[in-house]
Order: sequence, then C-alpha cells, then structure tokens
Amino acid sequence: MMDLPMSDQEQAALQAQIDGALAQWGALSLSEKTATLQRAGILDENGQLAARYRGEDAPYEPAKKAAS
Repeated sequence: MMDLPMSDQEQAALQAQIDGALAQWGALSLSEKTATLQRAGILDENGQLAARYRGEDAPYEPAKKAAS
C-alpha cells in the first residue's frame, strides 16, 4: 500500500487533534496519568514500567542505595 501525501488541510486537522490530546494529557494530575498508564498496561501496580516493556530477561530491580 502506497502512502499518499497529506494535504495542508489534513495536516492541520491532524495537528489540531494532536494539540488537543496533549492539552488533555497535560491537564491531568500525576495520579490520573499514573492510573491511565496502569489501565493501559504500560505501568504495573507499583507504578513501574510493565514487564513486557522491560523484556522478559530484564526484571525490575529497584535502584540500590549508595553504600554508606
């Protein structure tokens, strides 16, 4: 399938949709953003990147505290 170039009107309409979505996302609180990303499966229940995005052989390991 060949991609046809978008007209200026189509580009403007797409940009308006993107701008609207960014404004909506920006208006959400951090907890609302976290909940949205968890519902989408991007974050796990601990708010960390979901395993499928880390790779099966790269489990999450919390950052280790510097030795005193």
